[in-house]
Amino acid sequence: MKFRFPLGIRLFGWRTPVLAGSVLTLAGLLSPQDASGATAVSRIFGAVPVVADGAADTVLSVPLKIPAVFRATVGSVSESTITFSGTPNLTEDQFVYVAGIQPQTYYLFFESGDLAGRVFTITGNSTTSVTLAAAAAATADDAVAIHPYWTLATLFSSDQGLASATNAGERPIEVILPAVESDGINPAAEAVYYHGDGAWRRVGAAFDAAFDDTILPPDRPVVVRMNQDEDATLVLTGEVTMSALSLPVRARADGPQDNLLSLTRPLDVSLDDSGLAGSGAFETTTDSGQIKDRVVLYAGGPGQNRVPTDAYFYLNGGWRKEGDDPATDHGSVVIKAGQGFVIRKAEQAGDPVEYWVNTFNP
Repeated sequence: MKFRFPLGIRLFGWRTPVLAGSVLTLAGLLSPQDASGATAVSRIFGAVPVVADGAADTVLSVPLKIPAVFRATVGSVSESTITFSGTPNLTEDQFVYVAGIQPQTYYLFFESGDLAGRVFTITGNSTTSVTLAAAAAATADDAVAIHPYWTLATLFSSDQGLASATNAGERPIEVILPAVESDGINPAAEAVYYHGDGAWRRVGAAFDAAFDDTILPPDRPVVVRMNQDEDATLVLTGEVTMSALSLPVRARADGPQDNLLSLTRPLDVSLDDSGLAGSGAFETTTDSGQIKDRVVLYAGGPGQNRVPTDAYFYLNGGWRKEGDDPATDHGSVVIKAGQGFVIRKAEQAGDPVEYWVNTFNP
């Protein structure tokens, strides 16, 4: 199959459209170690320049992953321990975060099998296996990869040239992590970070406390807040996710629930192609007067503290827009590459969590 990527990738910005001008590079640049100790099949690697508008918030969904450092297949599973097939030749605890010594936190990504697209944080490893933060119902021969998480220091690295604060009270650029686990809609900030004196700092913490190693999960967007009038350009490089993505979608019994999500894709995904309709993670509406689940996108415009406003629901075999004629089809509306978005779940008994599987459709 020949993969087709857009010549320009658009990243959502709230003041003006944000353009990314470079086409992804289709090249054999990545050669992670595999379980035999040799090199694995080359992957697609790319570079995407994106712009955050001045005096505005940008909801950033990172379109690329840090390249895999290891690939293998599952040999056996014992609760939260995955043993690899072949001869992995790993170094004991090489994937374990140690502050000040080993700054990366790693995750195991399933590329095939029933868990395809799922992410599990690695808490330890032997020479042949990894231990995960949660049990994984994997099966033998599932293909897996180990990636470092993006962190504040690696995604917003010093060579990006972002403005830095001289004191805690004057912050030209902030990175906001929304409280995605909170109940209800329009979640507040969990933490606010800024760069100052050579490291990433957190609002409310001492100015000399460093938070460079704060992880940025691949299925969650961040908000880049520009407190300066000038735009900022980031050049994001990494590996293209060519397998499925599996995102957790939570509902609750006490009212609607927002799931602020991110697709690690360097291309736009239409509602029709998203795989949401008919999935167990998204409830179909049967009466336009009683809308169930919604996909809510952020509308363009200036300013900060914006909330998503353009809501779409699935009715009578098509995507409809809330407030529009329910006979009008909106299935061609896209979740733009680099754009965070919301799945707003209707009230549902039992507080269920379902996984939405999004497949790669270039």
